[in-house]
Amino acid sequence: MLPPNGPMPCMTPQHQPVLIPAGKRPWHVNSAGLDFSIKAGNLFKLIAANPEDKEKVCRWYLRHSVSGYDIGSVEVIHNPILLASFEHSVQSLNNRATSGAFAPKWMNEPHAEQRRKVYKMFETIVQPNMDPIYPNVKLLPMWHGTKNAVLGSICQTGFANLAKTDKGFFGKGIYATNEAEYAFRVYGKGEALILTWFSCRSAYPVIDGDMAKLAGKNNYENYDAHFVPVVPKDSTNPNEANYFPCKPNQQHRYIELVVFAEVQCFPRFVVRLQATLKKEPKPLIAAKVDAISQIYNQGKVFYDSKSYAEAFKCFLNAAQKGHVRALYRTGLCLYEGTGTQVDYATALKYFQPAANLGDPSSLYMVGLCCYYGHGCIQEPMKARDYFKLAASKGSQEAATALKTLFK
Repeated sequence: MLPPNGPMPCMTPQHQPVLIPAGKRPWHVNSAGLDFSIKAGNLFKLIAANPEDKEKVCRWYLRHSVSGYDIGSVEVIHNPILLASFEHSVQSLNNRATSGAFAPKWMNEPHAEQRRKVYKMFETIVQPNMDPIYPNVKLLPMWHGTKNAVLGSICQTGFANLAKTDKGFFGKGIYATNEAEYAFRVYGKGEALILTWFSCRSAYPVIDGDMAKLAGKNNYENYDAHFVPVVPKDSTNPNEANYFPCKPNQQHRYIELVVFAEVQCFPRFVVRLQATLKKEPKPLIAAKVDAISQIYNQGKVFYDSKSYAEAFKCFLNAAQKGHVRALYRTGLCLYEGTGTQVDYATALKYFQPAANLGDPSSLYMVGLCCYYGHGCIQEPMKARDYFKLAASKGSQEAATALKTLFK
């Protein structure tokens, strides 16, 4: 049995071993305490993910979560054959990308500036997942929705380029999306989600007018992926299933990725969603509530006296105990670099739970993060939704943002 992570001997079609360098690659999992033994006759095994990987999956899910649903379970897909094929493909892509034959040429096509903006979005998603061992390979964790009836087949043999749903609007290939909500609603029809690693050497930035040359066809020219920001055919229909490339200056709703070789995809996690449970908050003992509030109030005293480092410590202490306003103030310190270093991603982690509890200031700050892409993918339409909700709860900052940013 092959080990779950590197070093891993990958088998070429000629069955020659290719050694993947030791060390954890972006698509590897925390294998501590996991049983990777596979029963005879099986090709894969589903294993409950470790907390580290669950937290990572949750971060990707929150980029565009499904309204009314939380993550119920996260399972690692352990399939040594698919892993070996993917890792061999990554190494091959890395070697090929140095050849001038695969150099992108879209900058010489019409509407180059619009394509440049699309490609910048692609780079934003790719950048956090860059692997120094394979610097020429673009790696993207993307969502694929599927029916429960075919989930086992994907876990066993991977994705197939069959184009069963339609001919392929943006190419006859394997599709995925950056947004869990889109994958769950449109691809999976409310059933299963698979978080999948995709690899490519050069993605073609698709814009309005490209469908005629892409629909139903294989990869365009020398590109091994198509990257497509899309908008709904009917923007007033919340259940719209048909999406098209963005026109100039049009804000995308979702992002689609198309690849054309099965070895470019590695299904990594099965993610099950569950309806958000509305639970009555458990009453805290009054003395405990008072103690947490005292910590938070001490933080405000420190803040007003400009002892910002001490203030941050108090806010953080109270936030870790669930104090809603402390969650907001901790996030704000991290966002502005007050009493600590600027860290947008961590700030968002504190804003989000407070926003989920309806705190207007936190709702506004989550919207701001989404609008500017601070700590997350830039999603102005999602930002607008947060601003609207914050404004409805009395946030004047959110009301102003709606007027000035969405004229």
